[in-house]
Amino acid sequence: DATAVADNPARMGTVAAAVAATHVIWPFGLTASNLAGTYRFDGLGTAGLLARVFRANVKGTVETLNGNDGGDAAATDYQTLQVVAGAAPDLSFLREWVPAVVSAGASGTYVQRSFGGAARAGLAAGAGLHVQWSEVVGTYAVGRNLGRLGGEPLPASGAAGVTGTARGLLVGMDRVRGAVEAAWSRAGGAGGAATAEYALVGERTELDLRVGYAAGAGGRPARVPTGGAALRWGGLSLEGALAPAGDLGWAPVISLSYQPRGEPPER
Repeated sequence: DATAVADNPARMGTVAAAVAATHVIWPFGLTASNLAGTYRFDGLGTAGLLARVFRANVKGTVETLNGNDGGDAAATDYQTLQVVAGAAPDLSFLREWVPAVVSAGASGTYVQRSFGGAARAGLAAGAGLHVQWSEVVGTYAVGRNLGRLGGEPLPASGAAGVTGTARGLLVGMDRVRGAVEAAWSRAGGAGGAATAEYALVGERTELDLRVGYAAGAGGRPARVPTGGAALRWGGLSLEGALAPAGDLGWAPVISLSYQPRGEPPER
């Protein structure tokens, strides 16, 4: 979808045009909001832009976790602003030599963090590759957050995985997707995840149900299930999910996106 510019810019090559808005509500007043859009230029490739804001009342959050009432001390606000721009060139010419559909993309990110009245800014880069070997099997790799913020390195991360798709397993109009991923981050070390999605696909509507499992990284005890559902009608999609938030518990994720009906990039 439109948020691929930040997650894996190579995936933008599979989207003709789309816009998306996402809002995440963690416990204790922590919120995150995304607004993203992509557009494909025929013969050139796809460009994308995303703005993301994360806000938190640090004092209130820490004291709630510690079981304190907070007293009369002043709260400290924490905010992170990210603006991500990326592009995925049209690589259709590779089909003459490679027996697969290859997508690649790169992104640049401006990051600004403010905490207690002080602000720091920095730049980061990301890149991704996606190879669809057939209608059933695909592979991908991505690197994110390669940069510095205020002279200090950002928590760079990377991931690689395999995806699989099958159709018509139970009824003629269903679709099953699965993915297995290995990941690493500078802050958390190594980890992994597995997800599965079952969808009933109609002419204009689609219902998706997802389940997954995320293994902890870097010694963190984050081995928890994840889940969500999405309802699509025409080009409109409404998605909801519960994602783990460590010591903060579970975070409900709400996403609304729109993809105009039209021909996607040739596969």
